[in-house]
Amino acid sequence: MASSATMAVNNKLIVAGDGYKDSRLPAEFEITAFCHECGSEKKNIVAVQVYRWSDGSYLEDQDHWWLSGIHRDVLLLAKPKVFIADYFFRSNLAENCTYADLEVEVILDKPLEINATTDVKMEATLFDISGNDRVDLLSTKVADLQLQPPPSPLGFHGYRLAGKLQNPKLWSAEQPNLYTLVVTLKDASGNIVDCESCQVGIRQISKAPKQLLVNGHPVIIRGVNRHEHHPRWIRGKDPSRAIHYEGGGSRTSSTDIICPMYMRIWDCVKIAKDPNETRPLILCEYSHAMGNSNGNIHAYWEAIDSTFGLQGGFIWDWVDQGLLKESSDGNKYWAYGGDFGDTSNDLNFCLNEVKYVYQPIKVSFTNNIIKITNTNFYQTTQEVEFNWVIEGDGCKLESGILHLPTLDPQSSYDIKWDSGPWYPSWTSSSAAETFLTITASLLQPTRWLQSGHVLKMKEITLDWDIVDHNLTIRQNFSEITFNNQSGAIESWMVEGVPVMVKGVTPCFWRAPTDNDKGGEANSYLSKWKAANLDNVSFVKESSTIEKISDHLLEVSIVYNGFSKGGENDDSVSGTEGSNILFKVDMKYSFHGSGDVVLACYAKPRSDLPPLPRVGVEFHLEKSISNIKWYGRGPFECYPDRKAAANVGLFEKKVDEMHVPYIVPGECSGRADVRWVTFQNDRGSGIYASIYSGSPPMQMNASYYSTKELDRATHNEELVHLDHKHMGIGGDDSWSPCVHDKYMVPSSAPYTFFISFFPLTAATSPHDIYKAQS
Repeated sequence: MASSATMAVNNKLIVAGDGYKDSRLPAEFEITAFCHECGSEKKNIVAVQVYRWSDGSYLEDQDHWWLSGIHRDVLLLAKPKVFIADYFFRSNLAENCTYADLEVEVILDKPLEINATTDVKMEATLFDISGNDRVDLLSTKVADLQLQPPPSPLGFHGYRLAGKLQNPKLWSAEQPNLYTLVVTLKDASGNIVDCESCQVGIRQISKAPKQLLVNGHPVIIRGVNRHEHHPRWIRGKDPSRAIHYEGGGSRTSSTDIICPMYMRIWDCVKIAKDPNETRPLILCEYSHAMGNSNGNIHAYWEAIDSTFGLQGGFIWDWVDQGLLKESSDGNKYWAYGGDFGDTSNDLNFCLNEVKYVYQPIKVSFTNNIIKITNTNFYQTTQEVEFNWVIEGDGCKLESGILHLPTLDPQSSYDIKWDSGPWYPSWTSSSAAETFLTITASLLQPTRWLQSGHVLKMKEITLDWDIVDHNLTIRQNFSEITFNNQSGAIESWMVEGVPVMVKGVTPCFWRAPTDNDKGGEANSYLSKWKAANLDNVSFVKESSTIEKISDHLLEVSIVYNGFSKGGENDDSVSGTEGSNILFKVDMKYSFHGSGDVVLACYAKPRSDLPPLPRVGVEFHLEKSISNIKWYGRGPFECYPDRKAAANVGLFEKKVDEMHVPYIVPGECSGRADVRWVTFQNDRGSGIYASIYSGSPPMQMNASYYSTKELDRATHNEELVHLDHKHMGIGGDDSWSPCVHDKYMVPSSAPYTFFISFFPLTAATSPHDIYKAQS
């Protein structure tokens, strides 16, 4: 409440304030006759009487306080006899936005004897003072509006001024450009009698099928409720505005916008997809944010962002409206309905909050690509700074500025995961959980926000994603690409270096030795070839991917092993059940810690001859040339030829593992291996070990392929990890002579487990093995 004891003689004094029954309606009273003139010894006093109850006490409460009182300003104004009582501004934007027609309608309050056309003069001027600390009105004037003959009124019955603004700066919620409008009243001599001013925006609101447009562009309403109304709710006063009216049903013909209240997500989507509904849907109220609330608001915005015809909504009860009250012991607390003896009341229907889902910049991570999108319709990211920070197990690893080109409205920028500045930190981290957070903040302050204000914060969990047929698993400092179509690992990167280039697949064949050939038609080789064991193709029957938790992903594959057409024919000769030689179930468990556990269940067809081996094979990049193992060695040894090979820790190069027999065949194996590492010269590589009670493995690593021991490729080495490997025999070389205890019969299924782990120079295989034991 304010008062003034100084005034000019013959001026009018007006008290403006809230209405006497409705706490939010304006009311004005002329009190000139009741005031004492300036210089008088008598004092002017403004007194206000508040009615506790009236017949309007509980009308339109809108979950607000049911308290009597004055909710808005009380002002004492001194005005001349002729003054500007009210004015109304409107702009009409040209289709190409190169200019805007401006109109101002002015209502004067004047005695009847005053002629408005001869005794006073009205002027309206538009100024662009944005960004000017010191305002020079002459240099910032952009438009003059002149008095026009009175056509049909805009909404008031007043005087009309019109003009034109060239190349206007358009108003939008993202770029709220405003001009200053000054309406001046002068007397016949040109002296200023009265003046009013306000800020105005130039914009055009229009409609398109299922869209509300501002300046020709669709907008998304990231709104909160503020309820204002007038009893006479509005088209006659300003037809440029769209109307929403929820009363009587949100789809009534009285509304330009479908504006439901607290409608469920699925019903909103159903209306948006209705081909017979051409209006957009904007929730007039949703997400009742009272107290600990706003659950499911992300689901609303996932639907809004992905469904044409949904354009946002307004959150109700979004701000705390509690009143500070002092208790009997002197402590202050936030009071709500009923704490003032107010009965009836709306209890705590006035305490609330919200922010995250309204962020205009979106960040997503799929297909190994980080996509940053500017969802604004007008604003670029020129005044936005992007930052990144990567954290492992809750500890900061690295951070920095993310340098991006300026993103135009509704445009995106893609960053390949492995080309981002965070990649070196990620590849060298040994953390079980890694998170990348990208933040966008304002570089410069605006009229409504301080510099540094966070526009977007997105935390990305660095684990796995599926790209077409490929599943990418990111753990610690490694990245595994799993081909879901073939059921095999396509590649494994450790510290950004290719390590595994193909695998892991079942294997039951070995390059025949001289002893395998002994016995002619009765030899092991003859029986193997008769059963087509040398030409088996493993075809994926099915696969499933299941995310057990944020730290465990399981991939299960079922393989069928079919015989191929012939030695040089890769076609499968049959796919009927009777032609299946092997059924193999393989399940990978990808742990967030970096472990990859392979569980393998292999069931040979029972009529097959004894098998050469039961295990898996995979291809490593040729630079992974250093092998260390804990098992028998250091020289070549096999299940029935290992007495001289002690169990110990051994190291060799891959080419040192090979034994150049005159007639090439199976060679370079090492028996009873507990764990083995394959690393390049800088220490990057893969660890493999027995797991979950599986017996020690037979290990083989060579630059030669199993088939005819010819080079597989100049860039690969072949690794076998066998659960079972048939003995090599030696009683003689002209008959099948491997002893029964060293045979691998086909009459029973085999189950085994292998654990893999990515290696760096700092990783200790002893520690891994000990932790898994």
